Amino acid sequence: MKKGLERKFVSFDPSIYAVEKTEMPVKVFFSEDEIEKKKTQHFEDSVKLDFAEQEKKEYIREKNQEIKKLKISAAKAMAEVKKGYREEVQEVFLVPDFDSGIMEYVTASQEVVSSRRLRPDEMQDTVLKIAK
Repeated sequence: MKKGLERKFVSFDPSIYAVEKTEMPVKVFFSEDEIEKKKTQHFEDSVKLDFAEQEKKEYIREKNQEIKKLKISAAKAMAEVKKGYREEVQEVFLVPDFDSGIMEYVTASQEVVSSRRLRPDEMQDTVLKIAK
C-alpha cells in the first residue's frame, strides 16, 4: 500500500451499531503481487496492441491499393463506354490518292482509319519515287 493511504480500522462490529446500510464505491488497494501481474498484463497487452496496429496498417495499405486499382479500371471502362471505341497501336499504310489530293491511312484489313490532305512535297510524283 502507498504511503499516506493507510486505512483506519475499528475494533467493533459495524453491523451492530449502524443506523443504515448502503452501497458506495470503496478503494481496494492492490497487493505487490497484483501490481506485478497488472504490469505484466499491461506489457503483454501493449505488445499485442502494437502488433495488431501493424497488421491493421498493412491490411489497410493492401486494401487501399486494391481499391485504387479497381477505381482506375472502372474509370477506364467507363471512358471507353463513353467514347464508344478504344485505341490500339496498329501498323497502317499511307496510300496517296492523287486525284482527290488525300493521303489515306489504311490497315492491313483494308480499312481506311484516317485521312489528311496531301502535303505539297507528296503531290508531285517523280520518277525516283515511282522507282522505289
